[in-house]
Amino acid sequence: MLKNKTDIFYKKWKHNYLHHQRILDQMMRANVKNEQKIAQYSQEMQWIKEVLSDEAAADQRRHF
Repeated sequence: MLKNKTDIFYKKWKHNYLHHQRILDQMMRANVKNEQKIAQYSQEMQWIKEVLSDEAAADQRRHF
C-alpha cells in the first residue's frame, strides 16, 4: 500500500514538472516577459527535480 502511494506521489510530481515546463516555455516566448514569474517557475522546477532525483535514488536502493 505504501509503495502505491509513493508511486502516485512521484507520478503527480512528474506531471507537475511537465506542466511547469510548458508554462515556462510559453512565458519565455511571450513578447513581454515577467522575469519574476520566470524565476519563480524556474525555482519550483528545480525543487521538483530534487524530489524526482530522490525517487531515482530510492529506486536504486530498492534494487540492492
